[in-house]
Order: sequence, then C-alpha cells, then structure tokens
Amino acid sequence: MRSGLPASVRHWIIVNAICVTALINVVVNAGIAWLSVGGRSQIPLWAPPLLGGPSTTTDTVATLFLLPFITCVVATAAVRHDLRRGSLQPLQRSALPLLARLPAGSVRRGAMLGVMSVAAFAPPAIVVLVTVHADDLSVSDFVIFKTLFAVVLGLLVTPLIAFAALSDSAARGPS
Repeated sequence: MRSGLPASVRHWIIVNAICVTALINVVVNAGIAWLSVGGRSQIPLWAPPLLGGPSTTTDTVATLFLLPFITCVVATAAVRHDLRRGSLQPLQRSALPLLARLPAGSVRRGAMLGVMSVAAFAPPAIVVLVTVHADDLSVSDFVIFKTLFAVVLGLLVTPLIAFAALSDSAARGPS
C-alpha cells in the first residue's frame, strides 16, 4: 500500500476502510442476522425471498448488493467530510483508471458496485453454499456465517470505495 499514496490516505484506509468497517460489519450484520431469524431454529439454504423468511442463499445475495451500496454512500460521505476538514488529500483520477470508470455520485456508484458484486460473487458463493451443504443452518451458524461473510466482503469493497471517493473528489474538487 506504500505505492505513492499520501500517508493520510494510507492511514484512513487502514483505520476506517479496514478496521472500523470490520467492526461495524460485525455489529450490524450479526444484529440483522439475529433479528431476521424471527424465532426459527433452522435457516434453510433456499426459501422464496420475503415470503419464506430468511434463507442462506437469499441473504447472501442481498448482502452482496446492499453492503457495497450502503458502504459506498456512508464511506463516500466520510471521505468527503475528511477532505473538507483537510485531513485527507484527494487522489488523481488518472492514478486509478479502473475506479474512474464508476459513476461519480455515491448512490449511483453504490448501485453499480452492488450489481457488480452480485454478478461477480453470487455464483461462486452459491456454489460453495450448495457444495458444503449449508442447508438448515442453526441460528448461531447462520449469524456467524452472515457476519463473517459481511466482514470479508467489506474488506474487499470498502478500500475500493474509499479510493473511488478520493479520486471522484479530485475530479470535482472538495465540496
């Protein structure tokens, strides 16, 4: 991560995009998983979305979209706040050409990242869930799975989101 990034950016990524995000994902996703089980003792691998209660597959796919989407909105606001305070330096769009192709607004960027996350990760995640026979998980196993899955996904997408927000801000100027 030392490849020419300003120290303030490296620090922000390590503290906020990795450590703080991991803690937030533990609390939020464990809470969501616990609340979503609604008194059930087992969580099936498959169930009709919204009608059949929680299932490991639908929850995984929903997390693949919602976590990048919500993280993008929140992390972009945090990056912009820190840019305005002067505690972060913007990055040049040319330094991150792939991220520069994402939409500029946090809601549109988050939606795009959510769709890309589902497209990239849902098929292999479902194959793994089916292969390991993740059907009828106990509530505690479901909560642990959802929490760990969200933490790993957050570790993958949050730094990218922060870099995109930093390069987006450089193109627009701090606002």
